[in-house]
Amino acid sequence: MRRFIILTLLIFLTLGCSKSKSYNQFTPEEIDAAWRSAANPNDKHKLLEPFVGTWDAAITWWGEPQGVPITSKAQSRKSWILGGRFIRQEFEGVTMGEHLSGRGITGYDNLREKFVSMWTDSMSTAIMISTGTVNEDGDKFVFHGDFMDPVTRELKHSRSEVTVDNHDQHTFVAYESLPGGEEYKAVEIIYKRVK
Repeated sequence: MRRFIILTLLIFLTLGCSKSKSYNQFTPEEIDAAWRSAANPNDKHKLLEPFVGTWDAAITWWGEPQGVPITSKAQSRKSWILGGRFIRQEFEGVTMGEHLSGRGITGYDNLREKFVSMWTDSMSTAIMISTGTVNEDGDKFVFHGDFMDPVTRELKHSRSEVTVDNHDQHTFVAYESLPGGEEYKAVEIIYKRVK
């Protein structure tokens, strides 16, 4: 029995190791080129440029499908960080009579070949991570992520769309999934440029 376990372990390790390459299979030039390609901003990062600026944000929330919309206002500042690799968003406003402060990071992951986004705010202790794509025109981004519903404690899927309407406006729309998989529009934020 002991020999069988050891043999099984050796086969598993051999098969597992054969699927991945070690650094000694690459030249120093290939390693350097791979790291540079992974690290440097490219044309996908440039597609995020329209979001940079200071914005007035008009927010509409729906707590449930066909629910009564709740509106509020906020201000947002979006700026490049880390040498043009990511955009940081600072978001301040009032929602349902309470101050809302939020922070987001959006960028493009060269290795995964996906847009990536992180969001957290003063209405939660969670961090929402999303990945996304962009259309051929480069003006509509679609992100997918999951979040924990604070009431049901169930993991819910969220899909969001960010559309560049023009140089001075972009629109964020988030959809939540119902238990049967059907989506409803949960949040809309219209950003209008201040500067």
